[in-house]
Amino acid sequence: MRFKYRVRTKAGQPLEGFVNAASQDAAENILRNRDLIIVELTQNGRSRSLWQRFAALTIGRVSLKRKIFFMRQLAAMLETGIGLDASFDIIIEQERDFKLRAVIIEIKNQVKEFGGSLSLAMAESFIFDDMTLAIVQAEEEAGKLADGLERAADLLEKRNLFKSKIFKAMLYPALVLILALCVLIVFIVYIMPGFEQVFRAMNIELPAVTKFVLAIGNYLTVNAHKIFLYALLIIILLICITQAKFMRPLIDKIKLNLPVIKNLVFKSALANSTRTLAALAASGVPIVNALKMAGGTAGNVVIKNAFDNMAEQVAKGDTLGDASRDAKLFPTLVTQMMRIGQETGNLEGMMERVASWYDQELSNELNIVSSLFEPLMIILVGIVVGIMAVALMGPVTSAMTQI
Repeated sequence: MRFKYRVRTKAGQPLEGFVNAASQDAAENILRNRDLIIVELTQNGRSRSLWQRFAALTIGRVSLKRKIFFMRQLAAMLETGIGLDASFDIIIEQERDFKLRAVIIEIKNQVKEFGGSLSLAMAESFIFDDMTLAIVQAEEEAGKLADGLERAADLLEKRNLFKSKIFKAMLYPALVLILALCVLIVFIVYIMPGFEQVFRAMNIELPAVTKFVLAIGNYLTVNAHKIFLYALLIIILLICITQAKFMRPLIDKIKLNLPVIKNLVFKSALANSTRTLAALAASGVPIVNALKMAGGTAGNVVIKNAFDNMAEQVAKGDTLGDASRDAKLFPTLVTQMMRIGQETGNLEGMMERVASWYDQELSNELNIVSSLFEPLMIILVGIVVGIMAVALMGPVTSAMTQI
Protein backbone atom coordinates (compact mmCIF):
# COMPACT_ATOMS: atom_id res chain seq x y z
CA MET A 1 0.00 0.00 0.00
CA ARG A 2 1.09 3.55 -0.64
CA PHE A 3 0.84 6.28 2.02
CA LYS A 4 1.28 10.00 1.64
CA TYR A 5 3.05 11.70 4.50
CA ARG A 6 3.74 15.19 5.83
CA VAL A 7 6.59 15.20 8.33
CA ARG A 8 9.18 17.45 9.97
CA THR A 9 12.84 16.78 10.47
CA LYS A 10 14.47 17.25 13.88
CA ALA A 11 15.61 20.65 12.61
CA GLY A 12 11.98 21.58 11.92
CA GLN A 13 12.14 21.36 8.12
CA PRO A 14 8.78 20.26 6.63
CA LEU A 15 8.82 17.40 4.11
CA GLU A 16 6.18 15.65 2.01
CA GLY A 17 6.35 12.38 0.14
CA PHE A 18 5.05 8.87 -0.39
CA VAL A 19 6.07 5.67 1.34
CA ASN A 20 5.14 2.07 0.46
CA ALA A 21 4.34 -0.22 3.37
CA ALA A 22 2.19 -3.22 4.24
CA SER A 23 0.15 -1.23 6.78
CA GLN A 24 -0.13 2.20 8.38
CA ASP A 25 1.84 1.02 11.41
CA ALA A 26 4.62 -0.21 9.13
CA ALA A 27 4.64 3.15 7.32
CA GLU A 28 4.92 4.98 10.65
CA ASN A 29 7.84 2.77 11.69
CA ILE A 30 9.66 3.47 8.42
CA LEU A 31 9.31 7.23 8.91
CA ARG A 32 10.35 7.09 12.57
CA ASN A 33 13.44 5.06 11.61
CA ARG A 34 14.39 8.00 9.39
CA ASP A 35 14.23 10.28 12.48
CA LEU A 36 11.18 12.10 11.09
CA ILE A 37 8.30 13.55 13.12
CA ILE A 38 4.98 12.55 11.56
CA VAL A 39 2.48 15.36 11.01
CA GLU A 40 0.02 13.58 8.74
CA LEU A 41 -0.11 10.09 7.19
CA THR A 42 -2.90 9.05 4.82
CA GLN A 43 -3.31 6.00 2.59
CA ASN A 44 -3.03 6.44 -1.21
CA GLY A 45 -2.42 10.17 -0.92
CA ARG A 46 -5.16 12.49 -2.07
CA SER A 47 -8.04 11.47 -4.27
CA ARG A 48 -7.81 11.87 -8.00
CA SER A 49 -9.22 14.93 -9.67
CA LEU A 50 -11.39 14.66 -12.79
CA TRP A 51 -8.32 15.50 -14.91
CA GLN A 52 -6.22 12.83 -13.21
CA ARG A 53 -8.89 10.16 -13.73
CA PHE A 54 -9.08 11.10 -17.40
CA ALA A 55 -5.27 10.99 -17.62
CA ALA A 56 -5.13 7.58 -15.98
CA LEU A 57 -7.57 6.15 -18.53
CA THR A 58 -6.35 7.88 -21.70
CA ILE A 59 -3.16 9.86 -21.40
CA GLY A 60 -1.88 7.30 -18.90
CA ARG A 61 -1.39 4.93 -21.82
CA VAL A 62 2.01 6.44 -22.52
CA SER A 63 4.39 3.84 -23.91
CA LEU A 64 7.23 2.61 -21.74
CA LYS A 65 9.82 3.78 -24.28
CA ARG A 66 8.46 7.33 -24.18
CA LYS A 67 8.57 7.38 -20.37
CA ILE A 68 12.16 6.12 -20.38
CA PHE A 69 13.15 8.77 -22.93
CA PHE A 70 11.48 11.49 -20.83
CA MET A 71 13.37 10.48 -17.68
CA ARG A 72 16.69 10.33 -19.54
CA GLN A 73 16.08 13.76 -21.08
CA LEU A 74 15.24 15.28 -17.72
CA ALA A 75 18.24 13.66 -16.04
CA ALA A 76 20.61 14.93 -18.75
CA MET A 77 19.34 18.49 -18.37
CA LEU A 78 19.56 18.43 -14.58
CA GLU A 79 23.15 17.13 -14.78
CA THR A 80 24.11 20.10 -16.98
CA GLY A 81 22.82 22.50 -14.34
CA ILE A 82 19.51 23.47 -15.97
CA GLY A 83 16.78 24.06 -13.40
CA LEU A 84 13.81 21.72 -13.07
CA ASP A 85 11.28 24.29 -14.31
CA ALA A 86 13.42 25.28 -17.31
CA SER A 87 14.03 21.61 -18.14
CA PHE A 88 10.30 20.99 -18.27
CA ASP A 89 9.84 23.96 -20.62
CA ILE A 90 12.48 22.63 -23.02
CA ILE A 91 11.08 19.10 -23.01
CA ILE A 92 7.48 20.32 -23.47
CA GLU A 93 8.49 22.53 -26.40
CA GLN A 94 10.14 19.70 -28.32
CA GLU A 95 7.84 16.84 -27.34
CA ARG A 96 5.70 15.69 -30.29
CA ASP A 97 3.75 12.95 -28.51
CA PHE A 98 0.62 14.83 -27.38
CA LYS A 99 -0.13 12.23 -24.67
CA LEU A 100 3.26 12.52 -23.01
CA ARG A 101 3.31 16.28 -23.50
CA ALA A 102 0.04 16.62 -21.58
CA VAL A 103 1.43 14.45 -18.79
CA ILE A 104 4.64 16.51 -18.57
CA ILE A 105 2.64 19.74 -18.38
CA GLU A 106 0.62 18.25 -15.53
CA ILE A 107 3.80 17.10 -13.75
CA LYS A 108 5.29 20.60 -14.11
CA ASN A 109 2.19 22.14 -12.52
CA GLN A 110 2.28 19.57 -9.71
CA VAL A 111 5.96 20.32 -9.04
CA LYS A 112 5.03 23.94 -8.35
CA GLU A 113 2.19 22.83 -6.09
CA PHE A 114 4.44 20.46 -4.09
CA GLY A 115 7.21 23.01 -3.71
CA GLY A 116 9.66 21.45 -6.18
CA SER A 117 9.25 17.76 -5.28
CA LEU A 118 9.44 15.80 -8.55
CA SER A 119 8.68 12.42 -6.97
CA LEU A 120 5.40 13.72 -5.56
CA ALA A 121 4.46 15.25 -8.91
CA MET A 122 5.30 12.02 -10.75
CA ALA A 123 3.18 10.06 -8.29
CA GLU A 124 0.22 12.35 -8.92
CA SER A 125 0.49 11.81 -12.70
CA PHE A 126 -0.51 8.12 -12.17
CA ILE A 127 1.63 6.79 -15.04
CA PHE A 128 4.74 5.71 -13.10
CA ASP A 129 4.94 2.47 -11.13
CA ASP A 130 5.80 2.30 -7.42
CA MET A 131 9.31 1.05 -8.12
CA THR A 132 10.16 4.09 -10.27
CA LEU A 133 8.64 6.46 -7.73
CA ALA A 134 10.54 4.86 -4.85
CA ILE A 135 13.89 5.19 -6.64
CA VAL A 136 13.27 8.80 -7.68
CA GLN A 137 12.02 9.76 -4.22
CA ALA A 138 14.97 8.15 -2.41
CA GLU A 139 17.56 9.78 -4.69
CA GLU A 140 15.71 13.11 -4.56
CA GLU A 141 15.86 13.11 -0.76
CA ALA A 142 19.59 12.37 -1.02
CA GLY A 143 20.07 15.32 -3.38
CA LYS A 144 20.80 13.07 -6.39
CA LEU A 145 17.65 13.49 -8.48
CA ALA A 146 19.41 13.08 -11.86
CA ASP A 147 20.99 9.81 -10.66
CA GLY A 148 17.58 8.55 -9.55
CA LEU A 149 16.00 9.30 -12.92
CA GLU A 150 18.86 7.59 -14.74
CA ARG A 151 18.73 4.55 -12.45
CA ALA A 152 14.96 4.17 -12.85
CA ALA A 153 15.24 4.57 -16.64
CA ASP A 154 18.02 1.96 -16.80
CA LEU A 155 15.96 -0.53 -14.81
CA LEU A 156 12.84 -0.01 -16.92
CA GLU A 157 14.90 -0.33 -20.11
CA LYS A 158 16.45 -3.62 -19.01
CA ARG A 159 13.04 -5.01 -18.07
CA ASN A 160 11.66 -3.95 -21.46
CA LEU A 161 14.61 -5.58 -23.24
CA PHE A 162 13.97 -8.70 -21.22
CA LYS A 163 10.36 -8.91 -22.38
CA SER A 164 11.43 -8.27 -25.98
CA LYS A 165 13.77 -11.28 -25.88
CA ILE A 166 10.96 -13.60 -24.80
CA PHE A 167 8.52 -12.09 -27.32
CA LYS A 168 10.93 -12.50 -30.23
CA ALA A 169 11.71 -16.09 -29.24
CA MET A 170 7.99 -16.98 -29.25
CA LEU A 171 7.07 -14.94 -32.33
CA TYR A 172 8.51 -17.27 -35.00
CA PRO A 173 6.83 -20.52 -33.90
CA ALA A 174 3.54 -18.68 -33.30
CA LEU A 175 3.55 -17.18 -36.81
CA VAL A 176 4.42 -20.53 -38.42
CA LEU A 177 1.64 -22.26 -36.49
CA ILE A 178 -0.96 -19.64 -37.46
CA LEU A 179 0.14 -19.66 -41.11
CA ALA A 180 0.03 -23.47 -41.32
CA LEU A 181 -3.44 -23.52 -39.75
CA CYS A 182 -4.74 -20.82 -42.14
CA VAL A 183 -3.37 -22.64 -45.22
CA LEU A 184 -4.95 -25.90 -44.08
CA ILE A 185 -8.35 -24.27 -43.49
CA VAL A 186 -8.29 -22.52 -46.88
CA PHE A 187 -7.40 -25.80 -48.59
CA ILE A 188 -10.12 -27.80 -46.81
CA VAL A 189 -12.90 -25.21 -47.06
CA TYR A 190 -12.30 -23.55 -50.45
CA ILE A 191 -10.03 -25.71 -52.64
CA MET A 192 -11.11 -29.30 -51.97
CA PRO A 193 -14.87 -28.75 -52.61
CA GLY A 194 -14.04 -27.64 -56.18
CA PHE A 195 -12.08 -30.83 -56.83
CA GLU A 196 -14.84 -32.91 -55.24
CA GLN A 197 -17.26 -31.97 -58.04
CA VAL A 198 -14.70 -33.00 -60.65
CA PHE A 199 -14.02 -36.31 -58.92
CA ARG A 200 -17.77 -37.04 -58.56
CA ALA A 201 -18.36 -36.24 -62.22
CA MET A 202 -15.66 -38.73 -63.18
CA ASN A 203 -17.16 -41.39 -60.86
CA ILE A 204 -13.86 -41.73 -59.01
CA GLU A 205 -13.91 -43.70 -55.79
CA LEU A 206 -12.58 -41.28 -53.16
CA PRO A 207 -9.97 -42.55 -50.67
CA ALA A 208 -10.72 -42.44 -46.95
CA VAL A 209 -8.36 -39.50 -46.35
CA THR A 210 -10.07 -37.41 -49.03
CA LYS A 211 -13.54 -38.25 -47.65
CA PHE A 212 -12.36 -37.27 -44.19
CA VAL A 213 -10.97 -33.95 -45.40
CA LEU A 214 -14.16 -33.20 -47.36
CA ALA A 215 -16.30 -34.07 -44.33
CA ILE A 216 -14.32 -31.64 -42.19
CA GLY A 217 -14.66 -28.96 -44.89
CA ASN A 218 -18.44 -29.44 -45.11
CA TYR A 219 -18.75 -29.30 -41.32
CA LEU A 220 -16.70 -26.10 -41.12
CA THR A 221 -18.75 -24.48 -43.89
CA VAL A 222 -22.14 -25.38 -42.40
CA ASN A 223 -21.23 -24.59 -38.79
CA ALA A 224 -18.85 -21.65 -39.32
CA HIS A 225 -20.93 -19.25 -37.22
CA LYS A 226 -21.24 -21.74 -34.36
CA ILE A 227 -17.53 -22.51 -34.39
CA PHE A 228 -16.70 -18.79 -34.37
CA LEU A 229 -19.09 -18.20 -31.46
CA TYR A 230 -17.74 -21.14 -29.44
CA ALA A 231 -14.15 -20.07 -30.10
CA LEU A 232 -14.95 -16.51 -28.99
CA LEU A 233 -16.64 -17.77 -25.82
CA ILE A 234 -13.68 -20.04 -25.03
CA ILE A 235 -11.22 -17.15 -25.51
CA ILE A 236 -13.31 -14.87 -23.26
CA LEU A 237 -13.57 -17.63 -20.65
CA LEU A 238 -9.81 -18.22 -20.71
CA ILE A 239 -9.14 -14.49 -20.38
CA CYS A 240 -11.54 -14.26 -17.42
CA ILE A 241 -9.93 -17.27 -15.76
CA THR A 242 -6.38 -16.01 -16.24
CA GLN A 243 -7.30 -12.50 -15.06
CA ALA A 244 -9.22 -13.68 -11.98
CA LYS A 245 -7.20 -12.98 -8.85
CA PHE A 246 -8.23 -16.23 -7.14
CA MET A 247 -6.87 -18.22 -10.12
CA ARG A 248 -3.50 -16.47 -10.36
CA PRO A 249 -1.74 -18.55 -7.65
CA LEU A 250 -2.86 -21.81 -9.28
CA ILE A 251 -1.95 -20.69 -12.81
CA ASP A 252 1.45 -19.36 -11.72
CA LYS A 253 2.15 -22.55 -9.79
CA ILE A 254 1.32 -24.59 -12.89
CA LYS A 255 3.71 -22.44 -14.94
CA LEU A 256 6.52 -23.30 -12.51
CA ASN A 257 5.88 -27.03 -13.04
CA LEU A 258 5.46 -27.22 -16.82
CA PRO A 259 8.37 -28.79 -18.73
CA VAL A 260 10.51 -26.27 -20.66
CA ILE A 261 8.23 -23.37 -19.63
CA LYS A 262 9.14 -23.58 -15.93
CA ASN A 263 12.79 -22.65 -16.51
CA LEU A 264 11.86 -19.63 -18.64
CA VAL A 265 9.29 -18.40 -16.11
CA PHE A 266 11.50 -18.92 -13.06
CA LYS A 267 14.68 -17.41 -14.51
CA SER A 268 12.92 -14.42 -16.03
CA ALA A 269 11.11 -13.76 -12.73
CA LEU A 270 14.32 -13.92 -10.68
CA ALA A 271 16.22 -11.75 -13.15
CA ASN A 272 13.50 -9.08 -12.96
CA SER A 273 13.08 -9.16 -9.19
CA THR A 274 16.79 -9.28 -8.27
CA ARG A 275 17.62 -6.42 -10.65
CA THR A 276 14.79 -4.37 -9.12
CA LEU A 277 16.06 -5.20 -5.63
CA ALA A 278 19.56 -4.08 -6.65
CA ALA A 279 18.30 -0.74 -7.98
CA LEU A 280 16.13 -0.06 -4.94
CA ALA A 281 18.91 -0.98 -2.51
CA ALA A 282 21.36 1.27 -4.37
CA SER A 283 18.89 4.15 -4.06
CA GLY A 284 18.58 3.70 -0.31
CA VAL A 285 15.02 2.34 -0.25
CA PRO A 286 14.39 0.45 3.05
CA ILE A 287 15.02 -3.27 2.57
CA VAL A 288 11.50 -4.33 3.60
CA ASN A 289 9.89 -2.05 1.03
CA ALA A 290 12.50 -3.01 -1.56
CA LEU A 291 11.71 -6.72 -1.13
CA LYS A 292 7.99 -6.15 -1.56
CA MET A 293 8.46 -4.06 -4.70
CA ALA A 294 11.00 -6.50 -6.10
CA GLY A 295 8.50 -9.33 -5.67
CA GLY A 296 5.89 -7.27 -7.49
CA THR A 297 8.07 -7.18 -10.61
CA ALA A 298 8.52 -10.97 -10.73
CA GLY A 299 5.34 -11.46 -12.73
CA ASN A 300 4.53 -14.62 -10.77
CA VAL A 301 2.38 -14.77 -7.64
CA VAL A 302 4.30 -17.72 -6.15
CA ILE A 303 7.61 -15.85 -6.34
CA LYS A 304 5.95 -12.59 -5.23
CA ASN A 305 4.60 -14.34 -2.12
CA ALA A 306 8.09 -15.64 -1.39
CA PHE A 307 9.47 -12.08 -1.47
CA ASP A 308 6.59 -10.85 0.71
CA ASN A 309 7.34 -13.56 3.27
CA MET A 310 11.00 -12.58 3.19
CA ALA A 311 10.04 -8.97 3.83
CA GLU A 312 7.96 -10.00 6.85
CA GLN A 313 10.82 -12.06 8.29
CA VAL A 314 13.35 -9.27 7.75
CA ALA A 315 10.96 -6.81 9.40
CA LYS A 316 10.94 -9.11 12.44
CA GLY A 317 14.74 -9.03 12.61
CA ASP A 318 15.84 -12.06 10.57
CA THR A 319 18.76 -11.73 8.19
CA LEU A 320 18.11 -11.61 4.46
CA GLY A 321 20.07 -14.84 3.93
CA ASP A 322 17.99 -16.75 6.50
CA ALA A 323 14.73 -15.35 5.14
CA SER A 324 15.57 -16.34 1.57
CA ARG A 325 16.64 -19.82 2.69
CA ASP A 326 13.42 -20.32 4.63
CA ALA A 327 11.40 -19.44 1.52
CA LYS A 328 12.58 -22.79 0.04
CA LEU A 329 12.16 -21.43 -3.46
CA PHE A 330 15.44 -19.74 -4.31
CA PRO A 331 18.58 -21.59 -5.42
CA THR A 332 21.54 -21.67 -3.05
CA LEU A 333 23.32 -19.13 -5.27
CA VAL A 334 20.65 -16.51 -4.63
CA THR A 335 20.41 -17.10 -0.88
CA GLN A 336 24.19 -16.97 -0.46
CA MET A 337 24.53 -13.81 -2.55
CA MET A 338 21.78 -12.14 -0.48
CA ARG A 339 23.53 -13.15 2.74
CA ILE A 340 26.94 -11.93 1.56
CA GLY A 341 25.45 -8.74 0.10
CA GLN A 342 23.76 -7.81 3.39
CA GLU A 343 26.81 -8.69 5.49
CA THR A 344 29.21 -6.69 3.32
CA GLY A 345 26.82 -3.79 2.71
CA ASN A 346 26.95 -4.43 -1.03
CA LEU A 347 23.51 -5.92 -1.62
CA GLU A 348 22.97 -3.94 -4.82
CA GLY A 349 26.22 -5.26 -6.34
CA MET A 350 25.44 -8.88 -5.45
CA MET A 351 21.88 -8.69 -6.74
CA GLU A 352 23.06 -7.08 -9.99
CA ARG A 353 25.43 -10.01 -10.46
CA VAL A 354 22.61 -12.50 -9.84
CA ALA A 355 20.39 -10.65 -12.32
CA SER A 356 23.13 -10.64 -14.97
CA TRP A 357 23.72 -14.35 -14.43
CA TYR A 358 20.04 -15.14 -14.84
CA ASP A 359 19.94 -12.90 -17.91
CA GLN A 360 22.61 -15.08 -19.50
CA GLU A 361 20.86 -18.24 -18.37
CA LEU A 362 17.58 -17.05 -19.85
CA SER A 363 19.25 -16.22 -23.16
CA ASN A 364 20.66 -19.76 -23.23
CA GLU A 365 17.25 -21.23 -22.42
CA LEU A 366 15.60 -19.19 -25.17
CA ASN A 367 18.20 -20.40 -27.67
CA ILE A 368 17.54 -24.00 -26.64
CA VAL A 369 13.76 -23.56 -26.89
CA SER A 370 14.11 -21.89 -30.29
CA SER A 371 16.31 -24.75 -31.53
CA LEU A 372 13.67 -27.22 -30.34
CA PHE A 373 10.84 -25.33 -32.00
CA GLU A 374 12.50 -25.21 -35.42
CA PRO A 375 12.33 -28.98 -36.13
CA LEU A 376 8.84 -29.11 -34.61
CA MET A 377 7.69 -26.39 -37.00
CA ILE A 378 9.24 -28.26 -39.93
CA ILE A 379 7.39 -31.42 -38.89
CA LEU A 380 4.14 -29.47 -38.53
CA VAL A 381 4.46 -27.91 -41.98
CA GLY A 382 5.31 -31.33 -43.39
CA ILE A 383 2.15 -32.81 -41.86
CA VAL A 384 0.02 -30.04 -43.36
CA VAL A 385 1.58 -30.47 -46.81
CA GLY A 386 1.24 -34.25 -46.50
CA ILE A 387 -2.47 -34.04 -45.68
CA MET A 388 -3.09 -31.77 -48.67
CA ALA A 389 -1.04 -33.95 -51.01
CA VAL A 390 -2.68 -37.22 -49.95
CA ALA A 391 -6.20 -35.74 -50.03
CA LEU A 392 -5.65 -34.27 -53.50
CA MET A 393 -3.51 -36.95 -55.16
CA GLY A 394 -5.38 -39.92 -53.72
CA PRO A 395 -8.37 -39.60 -56.08
CA VAL A 396 -6.01 -39.04 -59.04
CA THR A 397 -4.22 -42.28 -58.21
CA SER A 398 -7.57 -44.07 -57.92
CA ALA A 399 -8.62 -42.74 -61.34
CA MET A 400 -5.37 -43.97 -62.89
CA THR A 401 -5.85 -47.49 -61.44
CA GLN A 402 -9.44 -47.57 -62.75
CA ILE A 403 -8.19 -46.76 -66.26
